[in-house]
Amino acid sequence: MAEELGWEENMLVELARAVAYPAAPDLRSMVAARMVDPATPAPQRPWRLAAGALAAIVLAVALTLFVSREAREAVADFLGLGVQGERIEVLPTPPAGTTATPLPTPVLLGSIAQKVSREDAIRFSGIQPKLPASLGAPRDYFLVGSDPALFVADYGQLQIWEFSLADEIFIGKGLIGGGDVVQSMMVNGKPGYWIKGGERIVTVMGSDGKERSGTQRTVLEPALVWAEGGLYRRIEGPTTLEAALALAAEMR
Repeated sequence: MAEELGWEENMLVELARAVAYPAAPDLRSMVAARMVDPATPAPQRPWRLAAGALAAIVLAVALTLFVSREAREAVADFLGLGVQGERIEVLPTPPAGTTATPLPTPVLLGSIAQKVSREDAIRFSGIQPKLPASLGAPRDYFLVGSDPALFVADYGQLQIWEFSLADEIFIGKGLIGGGDVVQSMMVNGKPGYWIKGGERIVTVMGSDGKERSGTQRTVLEPALVWAEGGLYRRIEGPTTLEAALALAAEMR
């Protein structure tokens, strides 16, 4: 029995010599290297790196689009992100048991604007107005501010405001009521706002985000606001949304 086991053992040894085994790794050197620089990453193939980078970019873009869409839906109606030249903010609700500070008393347009001729209104505002023919000639023309000035055509109970978006000025508005007051819509195929009316502060702001002195006023009338053809446009005082949209259609 012992001789048979010895023969079998000899056969296994000979067979082992005929098999090409890989060299044993130098475990000591590998462990020592990791202890010296444990953060050294293992080499990766270029195509894997590119694929990983592309996947990260796609994920980042998807997340950005998702967040941007959610943000727009949450704040566009009240920060003027949908209409160039307009910034709308909801005034904070006073704490329970306290009385809100009243807004300034509404004032006439003439108290914040300068009445001028039609020629001067066009010259100093740089606006070539296209006003609704159905309203006839404006009763008066006004300029609000200067360098540049805002063009205003006054029809009595209704005013049309315009200024160039290239001038980087905007209308800042603080309102009460939030979604009960402002409605987003399309006006002549462009994003617009219908402000249903109610007490609110309206101010002309400069490109630096600061209020233009003497332009703040309290407004009660409804207004339709949109940007078109490089101009900010505002119809203030229309009786209904339908009437405002009909006037806007005449201003194309």
